Amino acid sequence: MKQNPIHDQLDAAGFFEMNWRLILAARAVGLPGVAAVAVSAHLPATSGLVGELSAPVVLHVLLANTAFGLIAGYLYWRHGLESAMVAHASVHLASFVLGSG
Repeated sequence: MKQNPIHDQLDAAGFFEMNWRLILAARAVGLPGVAAVAVSAHLPATSGLVGELSAPVVLHVLLANTAFGLIAGYLYWRHGLESAMVAHASVHLASFVLGSG
């Protein structure tokens, strides 16, 4: 049975556990290390959507999520957590409407 990546992302207990682990990791390896982990955490969901992960797909996921992470980080820094969360939700909504997510 194919996994549902949207359901997996909405699992609240897993979400909070993952964020707690990222906070602990940030203290150990710094924010660039955590950013790399957070960006690569999108690969399992991508695999569920497209099947086999080819090099171009992996590169696209890593670059696109890094670019958005910089934008969301800026929004968080300048305007607070809520603006970064709204931007994140807006990207998911737009990708759903456009049929790419």
